[in-house]
Amino acid sequence: MKTYLHPTLQLLAVLLLAVSAVNAASKKPTVTHFAGHGVEFDHDPKLKVEAEKSDNGVTLNLTGYKGLVFTVQLATLPLSGDDYAKSILTGMHDGMAKGGGSVQEIETVRTTIGGRERQGRAFKYKLIGSEFYYQAYGWDLKSVGDQKKLTFLAIQYQPKNEKALKPLLETVLESFKITQE
Repeated sequence: MKTYLHPTLQLLAVLLLAVSAVNAASKKPTVTHFAGHGVEFDHDPKLKVEAEKSDNGVTLNLTGYKGLVFTVQLATLPLSGDDYAKSILTGMHDGMAKGGGSVQEIETVRTTIGGRERQGRAFKYKLIGSEFYYQAYGWDLKSVGDQKKLTFLAIQYQPKNEKALKPLLETVLESFKITQE
């Protein structure tokens, strides 16, 4: 009797392992790849990518999940990427303060974007009872006469959703590449 149960138990164990492996594989998050307008990155399919062209560049927005707004701009402007990020962030900060929002001081932050550590600036603000976190990063690609071709990234979300958004942000930031300077 023991010899009869033993192979049956082995078969049952193998089947259970196979089923759990299939379940684990089916729960893996899927990733969508975006390539265009001089950049490429991976992102969760929950996020929608929209592009808007202007005279001095292109703006890409990733939106559609738990209030995340992730903006990428590639532009040619008469200031550096870092100065542009500072001006956008300061404008947001001062605008929120003037508009009745409660704002914290701007702080320096660092994160890895496309394998390179980048310095940016961030602040939290509260508006109409909701708290938000806003960060901005900018860097130069190359000079074109008195203009600079730059990259600007801005990320805005509600801190209450940070745990759910962190893997989505990491996917975009880790895979981000400039493909056309």
